[in-house]
Amino acid sequence: MVRKGISEALSDCDFGKIVFLIAPTGYGKSSSIYMMHKDLLEKWFKIIHVLPLRAIVRNLAVDSVKKYSVNLDFIGYQASMSEPVVKLAEKEVRVRKTPYLFSRLCLTTYDSLLTTYYVAPVVELMRVYGHIDVGFLSVVSSFILFDEVHLVLGTEELGGCEEEESKAYTAIVHMTSELLSLKVPLVFATATLPSSVLLEYLRNISGDYSIHVCLGRVASKLMEGRLRVKNVNFHGLDKDFGSRLDDYVSNVVTIVTYEDVFEAFRNIYLQGNVNKVLVLCNTVPRAVEVYEKIKDMCSNVILIHSRLPISVKEKRIDEMSSHEKLVVVSTQVVEAGVDLDFDVLVTEVAPPTSLTQRAGRVARNLESLKESGRKCSIVISISKESIESAKRVYPSDVIDSAVDYLVRTIGVRKESAFDWRFGELSPNFYEFIEDVYRGRKWYLDLEVFNALKRLSPLSTVFSETVLDKVKVLEELKASLLRESLLVPLVIKLNDSLDFIEVSLNMVLRKKYVNKIMEDRRINLLFRVDGMVVSYPIEYYRLSKYPISSIRRIRRRFTRDSKSRAVFLGIELKQYDVKKLYEVGLV
Repeated sequence: MVRKGISEALSDCDFGKIVFLIAPTGYGKSSSIYMMHKDLLEKWFKIIHVLPLRAIVRNLAVDSVKKYSVNLDFIGYQASMSEPVVKLAEKEVRVRKTPYLFSRLCLTTYDSLLTTYYVAPVVELMRVYGHIDVGFLSVVSSFILFDEVHLVLGTEELGGCEEEESKAYTAIVHMTSELLSLKVPLVFATATLPSSVLLEYLRNISGDYSIHVCLGRVASKLMEGRLRVKNVNFHGLDKDFGSRLDDYVSNVVTIVTYEDVFEAFRNIYLQGNVNKVLVLCNTVPRAVEVYEKIKDMCSNVILIHSRLPISVKEKRIDEMSSHEKLVVVSTQVVEAGVDLDFDVLVTEVAPPTSLTQRAGRVARNLESLKESGRKCSIVISISKESIESAKRVYPSDVIDSAVDYLVRTIGVRKESAFDWRFGELSPNFYEFIEDVYRGRKWYLDLEVFNALKRLSPLSTVFSETVLDKVKVLEELKASLLRESLLVPLVIKLNDSLDFIEVSLNMVLRKKYVNKIMEDRRINLLFRVDGMVVSYPIEYYRLSKYPISSIRRIRRRFTRDSKSRAVFLGIELKQYDVKKLYEVGLV
């Protein structure tokens, strides 16, 4: 059932108009597209659902077919991952990839959409000439839902520092402004967009808009006072959703502690009576450090982060739903990417937007609170180590303000009732977000903005080649969203290959570069006519011109013959296979 406010927001969409849908975690914003897919496809014919993490793309691709009976002929995805497998009663089926975003209902990531719109379809980046017009037309002929955009602005996969935050914000503002000028219908759906960001965004775009707010009484009143713009519709909470408030407040406690995450976990675990625990860290090294300690004291511990071999990561995500008793140690990749219901969250401190998403993993099934009387806990560590870890990923001033709010409002070592899901009582998640982000400015990056103007299909009128556009893209470190290009590291096993996808900038840092470099050269691997072939390249050239360098080498393999060459990635030279497959690249 589509909840109150969501159907109204989706019905309010129109050509050249942007609709903002603000509703709590677990309210059904993402799934509503698939519940209403027949009506929406009849109205718009083609839908693109844009998501911040590939884990969410995989999860929704499976659910759309299994739970909401979306026709496999209608749905497809564009993201760097294997085809999602859907287990139906009689057989297994796969959701197909749609490289040009042609499927009538297409799931994709922000970086894939940006690349397709401004440069070329992702599969054609290695070409000199490509179907630039096809990618552009596929985007602008769609109804587009941008989901949880704030998660793009600070994750372990993205990089998270203020420079990359500004880069991502600039790219999204520029693209949505152009889409509105082309009369594309747009929706932004989020649980945690600060009013300061929303107001700044509205100042940077032109065109029609409306805002639909599905929050409780206290949060709605606060938002009404902060926004002070036209076309705001306050729906309140869906009656069924709101009826779970008393059970939530009675059974879910929040604790702020100076203990580090492992100590906090141990204290909870030793008390017993908990089945599923999520331990969430801000960086991969911290997650591995905590995992190593936890695995020595309990079984069924699963480690998830972005720098695991792809085969391992996908297997572990599938495994998480099959255990009744489980401890998951993770980074932000499960912040909104896995539809599991945990009894306990133990997390390092983070911005209020991220903490709200993390808290949404606890008691996700609100009905179970009344039926089973289960007790749940949200434990936030503000230890020295947790704060240092947070500041490696997020802006320091945001973390300092978050810690100050938590201590001032909840206190330390106290079991408190905190409304993370409704916005009906005080204190609540929206008050937390507004307190920390009030007065915070979001700036457009002029270098990125000017590059986007040069790349824009409205400026080039398709007169440029893919090669021309890639040269501009490489001025932005070969990514419109991330700190740099995402590249596969190739693990060569006895009879197969596996991959770890990482930021090129990260793997070229001093800590990691020795794992891939010999004599200042890095081996790129290609599959040429079924054979894996290596080609050494100078370190500096790859760091400055990654896409151009890969294209140039690929053409060497194909220039004088009809050979087919596919880029596989960068060869990972120094690694312990057992350790790599347990904890990933640390």
